[in-house]
Amino acid sequence: DDDASVGLLLRRPGLECLVDDLAPHRDVLLFQVDHLGLVGRPLGRVVQGLRLLLKFGGAKRILFLVDTRNLGKQAHQEFMAYTPPDDARKFTELYNVQRLAGSTIDPHAQVCISTIQRMYSMLKGRELSDEDEEASVSGLERLFKKPEPLDYNPAIPIETFDIIVTD
Repeated sequence: DDDASVGLLLRRPGLECLVDDLAPHRDVLLFQVDHLGLVGRPLGRVVQGLRLLLKFGGAKRILFLVDTRNLGKQAHQEFMAYTPPDDARKFTELYNVQRLAGSTIDPHAQVCISTIQRMYSMLKGRELSDEDEEASVSGLERLFKKPEPLDYNPAIPIETFDIIVTD
């Protein structure tokens, strides 16, 4: 029964510890997603975990990185479809979700969905074509001949995101 397994996920000690560790008195937290029991789970379970981090864990903004634009669309659909068990509203009615398509991060967005390519180009201050965003990360070598150092970009300070999730 899917409802029973959702209840089990909510009671997992790893998730409870993570929420406790994200309390506002902590500056830095490093964790492995596989300790949360979310790896290999349907994306809806990941969305559920992220909602708990937003609601109880003190997270203010989450970056959800994907490999291709198509995966970004799928992730956005999951966020729009998810209804938490304790609220009749959809995730996107409770939290602002932005799928990055340009070079601007909505200051009110609590979840930003982006391809790795788009975020990298934003950090570098460059435009990104739709074709380059659709290519898999393994095809990025055609964008940059040799790896370039990633300098600090004051338009996207390190504090922009509390949590970064890679799919």
